[in-house]
Amino acid sequence: MALQIDSFKPIQLHIDKVGPYREDTPYRFDFTGNDDKTPCNLFAIMSKNGMGKTTALEMMAGIMALLSPDNQHTLGHKDVDDGNGQVQLDILVTYALEGVTSKTILTLSAAKRKNQSLISDIDAYKLEHFDAEDWSRIGFYWGNLYGSGQKVISSIPEGKLSKALLAAVQSQLNKDDGAFTDNSSANMPNQFLPTLLYFSAYRDIPPLAENEERAIGKPLHWGYQPCYRFDPHAKSWVESLDNLMVWLTWLDDGRIDKALKLVNTSVFDDSDKEIDGVQKNNLETRVKTDSGGSHTLSELSSGEKNMVQHFLRVGSLMTSNTILLIDEFDIHLHIRWQYKMLYALNKLIKNNPNITIMVTTHSPEMVKHLSNMLDIPPEGVIFGGNLIDNDIIIDE
Repeated sequence: MALQIDSFKPIQLHIDKVGPYREDTPYRFDFTGNDDKTPCNLFAIMSKNGMGKTTALEMMAGIMALLSPDNQHTLGHKDVDDGNGQVQLDILVTYALEGVTSKTILTLSAAKRKNQSLISDIDAYKLEHFDAEDWSRIGFYWGNLYGSGQKVISSIPEGKLSKALLAAVQSQLNKDDGAFTDNSSANMPNQFLPTLLYFSAYRDIPPLAENEERAIGKPLHWGYQPCYRFDPHAKSWVESLDNLMVWLTWLDDGRIDKALKLVNTSVFDDSDKEIDGVQKNNLETRVKTDSGGSHTLSELSSGEKNMVQHFLRVGSLMTSNTILLIDEFDIHLHIRWQYKMLYALNKLIKNNPNITIMVTTHSPEMVKHLSNMLDIPPEGVIFGGNLIDNDIIIDE
C-alpha cells in the first residue's frame, strides 16, 4: 500500500552557525501555539533587516529540496556546505503505511560531516509531548564523488517513515498533480506528499522578451516536487505566468476555471479588474477592466503582480500537505493591500486545513497587527510568531 500522509506540520527549526545565527547556543524557532504542542498554520517571523528572517526560510526550503533525488548538490548556503553550520527541521507527521496509521516526528538534518550529532535530540519526553509514537530521521551530508572533488549529497534514512517518504518522492517526482487546488482524490498519490513553495522577497511579472517564441508547452514549474523556489524577475517564456495560463487552458480539464476563480477572488474581488483568460492568437493572458479596456499581466501594479504571482503559483502546485514560505509578504503593498494579502492568506488556510504558511515582515504596521492576532486569531487560524529583534517569542 502506498504512503499516504494525512498531516505534515513543522514544529521546530534549529539553526547553528549559519548567517546571522552565530551565538554559542543554536537558535530555535518554535512553530507551535500557546500549548507548545499544536503546530501553527500561520507563523510570522518579524525583525528589522539583517537579523536572519530570509536565512530561516532559505534553510527550510533548502532542506526540503534535498528530498528530491534530482538535487545532487548542496543545501545552498556556504556556512552549511563548506563550514561548520548545521540546520535541523522537525516535522510532526500523521500518515498511513501498509494499513497502519502512525504519528511520527520526522527530523530532516543537514551538515557537512557524516553522522554529525543533531542540534536537538528527539527523546522520549519530546515524543510524549507531541503524542508521537516514534521518530524518523533523514540526515543529509556532503561528500566527494570517488575523490574527484565533486560534491554530492548522501542521505541516511532512519525509521520506516523516512525510507517510505524518500521512495514515494522518487516515484512521483515531476508527475502532474492532476487537479488545480483539488487535493482530495485518492487516485493522485502525489496529492498527499509534502511540498514547500518558497517565494523570495523579489516578486514581479516582467514583460516577456519580444523576440522569444511562444508555444504551448509544459511550464518550468510543473508537476510534483518536494520544493519549488520562485526566483525574481523571470523573463523567459517557460518560466512565465503567461505560459502557465496557456498550459492550464490547453489541458482543458477544468483547472483554468479554478485558477481564474482563485486569483480573481483573492486579488481583484473589490476592484474593476479581472483576469479574462488567454488570447489564442498570441498566447497572452489579458486583464480586463469594467470600462472595456484590457492589458497584460506585466502592466498590473506592483502590488497586484505580487499577489497574482502568489495565488496562481500556489494554486497550481500545492498538495494537501503544503508549506508556503513568503519572504516579506507585504513588500510592494500599500497598507490597505497588506491587510488584503493577510486576509487572502487566512482564507487560504480556512479552505485548506493542512496548509502551513510562514511569512516574514519588518513592517511596523504588520508587526502590530500580527501581535494583535494573538488575542483574536481569525477563524481556523492557529497563529504564532518570533520577533528576532530581541528574541521575544510570540505564541497564540
